[in-house]
Amino acid sequence: MGKMKIQIPYDKQELQIALIVLDGKFTPEDMEKKMKEIISEMLDMAIKDNKSLKEKIAGYHSITVGELVGSVNYQILCEEYYKMVPIKHINKLKEKFDITEKEAWAMFASLLGLLD
Repeated sequence: MGKMKIQIPYDKQELQIALIVLDGKFTPEDMEKKMKEIISEMLDMAIKDNKSLKEKIAGYHSITVGELVGSVNYQILCEEYYKMVPIKHINKLKEKFDITEKEAWAMFASLLGLLD
């Protein structure tokens, strides 16, 4: 299946600026509390092993694992799932923090260590 490639719709500089804006919106205590909650929710969506990944992909497409694995469109079905996962995380961040999409992407990229 290979590595998941996340396509972020903003460049690094835009995301770093969005992080600076976020720093002014929340106290460190607020941010820490909300981040613990959101990370917990994100970990619930995390994949524990290859079997559960296939189960999640099949479930997303409302098919069985057998149908997924035997599908001529296996790669496409996996890619569609991989594209959906970051969007789900972005929407959670927007909802939890009441922030813009760009700010959510900045937070997400920061959590993944992509802005270091």
